[in-house]
Amino acid sequence: MIRKLMFLTAALIGLISGITLAQPGNSAYRPYGWVAADLALLIPAGWTVSEADDSAALPTLTLSLMSGDQTAALIRFAVLPDTTSDADLNAARLTALADLEMVALSLTPTTWFGRAALAADAVSVDRTQTGSVRIGRLPDRRVLTIAGRGSPTLVPDFAQIFADVRDSIAFSAASPPTAPSYGLVWRLPFVEPLAEAGGLVAAPGILTAVSADQGVVQYNPQTGALISAAPFPAEAQPTAAALTGTRYHIGDALCGCVQRLQGSVWGAPTGTFGSGAPFDLAARANGVVYAVDSALNGYRLQILGDGPDRIVPFSAAASAPPLLTVTPADDVLILEPLPAIHSEVGAGLRAIISRLENDALAPQFALDVAAERIRDFAAGPDGRVALALGAGGWLILDAAGRIITSEPDPAAHAVAFGTNGDLYLARGDGALTAIERRDPSLPPDRAGAPELLPDVPVQGVLNETIIAQEWTYSGTAGEEITVAAVDLGRADEFAVGIDMDLRVSGPDGVEIAYNDDQPGPDLFGVFDAQIPDLTLPVTGIYTITVGWRQGAGTYTLGINGNRDIELTGQGVAEVSGQLQDVFPVQRWLLTAEAGATYTITMIAESGDLDPAIELLNPDGSTLAYNDDASDRELGFDAQLVRVTLPEGGTYVIEASRFAGSGRYRLIVVAA
Repeated sequence: MIRKLMFLTAALIGLISGITLAQPGNSAYRPYGWVAADLALLIPAGWTVSEADDSAALPTLTLSLMSGDQTAALIRFAVLPDTTSDADLNAARLTALADLEMVALSLTPTTWFGRAALAADAVSVDRTQTGSVRIGRLPDRRVLTIAGRGSPTLVPDFAQIFADVRDSIAFSAASPPTAPSYGLVWRLPFVEPLAEAGGLVAAPGILTAVSADQGVVQYNPQTGALISAAPFPAEAQPTAAALTGTRYHIGDALCGCVQRLQGSVWGAPTGTFGSGAPFDLAARANGVVYAVDSALNGYRLQILGDGPDRIVPFSAAASAPPLLTVTPADDVLILEPLPAIHSEVGAGLRAIISRLENDALAPQFALDVAAERIRDFAAGPDGRVALALGAGGWLILDAAGRIITSEPDPAAHAVAFGTNGDLYLARGDGALTAIERRDPSLPPDRAGAPELLPDVPVQGVLNETIIAQEWTYSGTAGEEITVAAVDLGRADEFAVGIDMDLRVSGPDGVEIAYNDDQPGPDLFGVFDAQIPDLTLPVTGIYTITVGWRQGAGTYTLGINGNRDIELTGQGVAEVSGQLQDVFPVQRWLLTAEAGATYTITMIAESGDLDPAIELLNPDGSTLAYNDDASDRELGFDAQLVRVTLPEGGTYVIEASRFAGSGRYRLIVVAA
């Protein structure tokens, strides 16, 4: 047995020596922390990065792709200060275009980061490259511009690359950028869950889901509307489905055969398969069916309908039934799950995707994805491959096997590509609960890392289709945090752009805090949500859920907590911070003895911030408050002068605002 395993391992190592191992590190993009602007973004593989030097007036970042001595594509970011007025945004757009020697073809109002923004299609002045520009405000009210141009012949997918980079922005250089995604167009939930999906098929004008209890059900792929349903003529256990012309081929493990449906008429089944088979099937345009069958020592491929039935053996090392799909070019792809190999050459090998060529398997690339997680796979345009990973979500690979998109959405059971590149998912874990359509041209419905960091905002989208989004936070027992979710696009505090609620659940999944509309006046809109001063009971991973109540739009979510302030030996402390809509208050802890006297000054450093200070006693009551200092030289800055502490303990200095947003300095001086 040991000799057999050694021989098998050696054979597999030889098999993969010339192919690519697909893994997150081998991505079409790489993360980049832009420290000068305190932002993170994705850089396309093979592109170079350059930043403006310290003498530049504005933080600027340039991404470029060369083809010989020719610039094939260029993308440039610039960050303008938060004092930039709305009236100056169009001038900034024109400057961004001029810097790349482009002229605008159109001007379109749009949204970016949850606020109104400007976008334009453009062309280079020599008319050889096409491009785009967008300008809008970050959550901290700084202005971000992105402009880019690319050669249609040298970089035919430039528009998608530009969109992926543009939508990857995360609001801290230390935060992982937002990966490209497929935006949700619609989700069709089932009031009563169906039997587990036996297959999902996308064809021009028709999306088909197969389940044991409803049979073959057709939907409009654009809207999700029901077209028709054809129940099975007898009890069935569907395992997979394919469509050639108007004929469906459906694997049925109960009869060990392939069922056939033409229109609404069921034909005679075909094929004979072993127990539990056919496990998967695919069909080419000529009607030939390829089905996975059981074999004495593993699995085999049956080919039906092209003359005499034929058998193609799979690798004896397959750890689970192989999966099949057909590409838009009518090629058959086979995914063979394999046990992990621990060797210098084959470490991490979990599966191989091969193309069927003359009844032989030609390996394309390998995957480091656990075999038991792969539920289905599909081939789409441009060589893309989608994997449904059950509870592990789903991911998209490019033609080289590089991971483009990875989504943690739970219970992705079956997957299919539409002819236009749209992605369709059947969701369910043991039962089919929903079908959804996703469009690669839409921006991600989240911005920022799923795990929240203190004082780093993230953004998400809520509407009647996306009714909740979950985020996580690694908390410590006794830590005090404030969680807020705001609508940055609301111009009127009483207007309903998007109304959301907040829930915090502990590491055990039990809800420990909830808020619908904020309990106080800290946030701008009355429909914004806030959970202030929450003390975490245990150490672990907490789940923050933002739920939809009414309206639609982008929300901004953030967590902040207490921070310590310590005086030097000379009795002085100077710290800095930033206030914005999602972080309207920052709390500083000062431990002092009874009778100590302090002067506390808060000075606005940027934006239109009008500071305010409140000093809280150890029991949380207010000891002192100031909005505008009595010292006229401080203008609208805030100051508490010679405040004497009545008792020893930990006091809280709340740095807040009367209005506006921006950076500040906080200076504490002991008398």
